Amino acid sequence: MKRIAVISDISALGRCSLSAALPVISAIGAECCPIPGTVLTNQTGYESYKARNLADFMPEYIAEWKKISFSPDAILSGYLGDINQVRFVSRFIDTFGKNSLVAVDPAMAESGSIYKGFTDEMCRQIKALCAKSDIITPNLSEFCILTGEKYEDYLNKDKSYLTDRISEKAKALFGERLGNIIVTGVKCEDKILNIAMTKNDTLTFSSTQYPGDFSGTGDIFSAAVTAFLTTGCGLSESISRTISFIEKSVRETLTHPHDTNDGTDFQLFLKDI
Repeated sequence: MKRIAVISDISALGRCSLSAALPVISAIGAECCPIPGTVLTNQTGYESYKARNLADFMPEYIAEWKKISFSPDAILSGYLGDINQVRFVSRFIDTFGKNSLVAVDPAMAESGSIYKGFTDEMCRQIKALCAKSDIITPNLSEFCILTGEKYEDYLNKDKSYLTDRISEKAKALFGERLGNIIVTGVKCEDKILNIAMTKNDTLTFSSTQYPGDFSGTGDIFSAAVTAFLTTGCGLSESISRTISFIEKSVRETLTHPHDTNDGTDFQLFLKDI
């Protein structure tokens, strides 16, 4: 069975980050090997939460896994709580990532605003992580940070403009290793666009834009796409199947009263993924 090392935070409540990645990756047919950087009572969207940073413990994973010759088929990094966690991911990729698929979800911002506590240096080092990866899955806000663009320049634009501009600006990010960029959650009229770029092609996927925010959908997206790619699916199929899974989960969530911080009811569809 394929093994995917996933480095992110874990929230006991909120169905995001590792709490979402672990069941999704498992349902697709790979083993999720979780490395929690921060443990939270509940995800940060709630009014109150408590968190414990595990950055001091994280290096033990490298030391212990080297002893048993651990060799992951893929590595995925998500939300990282401080610059020491970012540095750990860089070391982890250097140690285990030479022959692995490396995916980075550069979780830094949302709706045009950078996350609280993130410094310019931390964002710079996350950008350096992207250069060490094979595929990245930034949302539009994060894509703008990576490319030096203004988030406002992408608001209220049509599909053609968004696809062309994002595709053009993505060229500056491609490197010796980084060859796949998926910009997620781009709002366009009544649709959500996910724009995937390789060094030779651009693919645009449209899905329905539902009212409200849905915690964890970005985490589910990066986990599912990474798992599909690791288990043998092509890029287009991986994205299409992931979008279908998320859409079904969102539609189900909307059928009953819910707190958006609780995430989506994806568990009902794990049997189909």
